[in-house]
Amino acid sequence: MMFEHGKITHEYGLSYARNIPYHTLKQMEQSVANVQKLFKKKLDIFDTMYYLNIISYGELQKSYKSQHLIVDTR
Repeated sequence: MMFEHGKITHEYGLSYARNIPYHTLKQMEQSVANVQKLFKKKLDIFDTMYYLNIISYGELQKSYKSQHLIVDTR
């Protein structure tokens, strides 16, 4: 559902702001879900940067991996 409590959801707002087609957004959401599942965590700042096309999917993976390594070495 696009509207929640009278507000546009975060991802759909990003899609509208960046002129991302619906199906492309769905593919991006699946890519983010895959990375989150792989590293068993959510890093919203990197997800948002990916949705805004600031970073590529490869950079998203590297960001999760570097954060994952920091958590594991503590």
